[in-house]
Amino acid sequence: MGQEDRPSLTPLDRVERREDGGDLREGGKGARREGKAFSVSVSGFLFLLLRPFFAQKSEKTKLFFSQQDCFRAVTGLPVSPYFSAYKMLWLLENVPAVKKAAEEGRLAFGTVDSWLIFHLTGGSNSNRKGDGSSCSSSSTPPASPTFVTDVTNASRTGLLCLKTRAWHLETCGKLGIDVAWLARIASSAEVYGKVAAPLSSSSENIAEMVRDKASLYRTCSGESGFVSGNPSSTSGNNKSSSDEATVVSWSCRSLAGVPISGCLGDQQAALLGQRCRVGEAKATYGTGAFVLLVTGSEAPVPSSSGLLTTAAYQLGADAPLFYALEGAVAVAGAGVSWLRDGFGIIERPQEVEELARSVEDSCGVVLVPAFAGLLAPRWRADARGVIVGLTSATTKAHLARAMLDAIGWQTKEVVEAMALDRSSAMGSKAEKGAAAASSAAEEESKTNSSPSSSVAAISRLRVDGGASRNDLLMEIQADLLGLPVERPAHGETTSLGAALAAGVGAGVFSSAEEAFTVGVGAAPSVFLPKAKREDVARAYEKWNDAVERSYGLAG
Repeated sequence: MGQEDRPSLTPLDRVERREDGGDLREGGKGARREGKAFSVSVSGFLFLLLRPFFAQKSEKTKLFFSQQDCFRAVTGLPVSPYFSAYKMLWLLENVPAVKKAAEEGRLAFGTVDSWLIFHLTGGSNSNRKGDGSSCSSSSTPPASPTFVTDVTNASRTGLLCLKTRAWHLETCGKLGIDVAWLARIASSAEVYGKVAAPLSSSSENIAEMVRDKASLYRTCSGESGFVSGNPSSTSGNNKSSSDEATVVSWSCRSLAGVPISGCLGDQQAALLGQRCRVGEAKATYGTGAFVLLVTGSEAPVPSSSGLLTTAAYQLGADAPLFYALEGAVAVAGAGVSWLRDGFGIIERPQEVEELARSVEDSCGVVLVPAFAGLLAPRWRADARGVIVGLTSATTKAHLARAMLDAIGWQTKEVVEAMALDRSSAMGSKAEKGAAAASSAAEEESKTNSSPSSSVAAISRLRVDGGASRNDLLMEIQADLLGLPVERPAHGETTSLGAALAAGVGAGVFSSAEEAFTVGVGAAPSVFLPKAKREDVARAYEKWNDAVERSYGLAG
């Protein structure tokens, strides 16, 4: 589409709405989710927003499931309909409007971030601009409107080459995805464009998105297990959704001319908001839990322990890209919701801490919440939930305690897998040094033992998310890890990380380094390990035994 075309964006038109349940085998995540795809017509151009949903396996995807790691060396991700590329394939095969748009050369695929930037930079009043190529290192802001995504969001599509920071042509070719359909890749901190005016159509579209999803987001937050409020209050949610949409519509108009200068995936934003440097990790506890460890900027660290390799952040077009290892736990706060909804032993999620604290321990009860399989690092789709160690003395308090223990054990498994992968990376570097010269290998070993190295031991775990407000859970986590657990005074780490990236991109900070030191604020709450290591080791054996009992129980 030529630059001279100035089409307008029509209101969101629903192309497909369906509920697709995905278990671990198909989706890489146990929870069922509502899947939606939307399209907008830009002078006949079909722009498809990939909002989170689990697609069924496309016919082409099925061909790759026998070799799930065939693209992992390049993208860091396995073949799974959880990632955007495989959603694209399903849509191309099953939605006629998408297939037709592809045949006519008027299709674009984008994640939520690219859709928002497109609208905010005047997409409703102009044309899509993006060629699917990697961004230029030029400091000149791109012309608006802009069809762009940042490297952290791009790294979750299954199409990005982590080493080159560009769409991988060979992977795209094998999957039948035209690179021209994809957004331009930028860093996490640079000016992508400015909020355009007038924004009548854009703000209405964004407001509609808020109205449509606010209730679901609120419900999900409530089900994280530790958030106050009543997510089931429908009338209140609808009113709030409407109010939020009105605020969005008004805000879009009032922000005309403001540069958009920061963009990250939510987990990566929390990583930056926690000021995690190389060798530091954070865990976000919500419905599930996500643990990320910054591994460095030299090269992505491949995982042989069931983790994903992904982008952490790139603070500037000419700045180095830092990489991370990531592990996801399917059930964290959702387990507490199950205690409420499934067992009825609590009425509100907030009650779980007091109940679990009323007993010293779980009295030998081990609960494995593999409701739809296990994610990292075990990846067992055939696992199902089990409770072992019940006696006549078992009470609801012991079950509540066992659920909090389970969240801690699963997180411990991910952290240990990260340690193994980083240890493997250290060994590889040492071997290369030894091959060159023994003195070089010795120096390399010294370097690798430094606190700033990507292979240094993890010394603490930073935490955030709704469930992290449960002090008992954090105490349990510290005991099981044998490490200090730090919870920041400012809990909105995702928003903070996005703001820090925007500050770097807009030149508010003198350097990217300042983003890691500015406005740190009040000291974090620190939970220190108190349990004896031998007691933890014995309990860990029981946990592993219970987990193995959960295998093969899927119907």
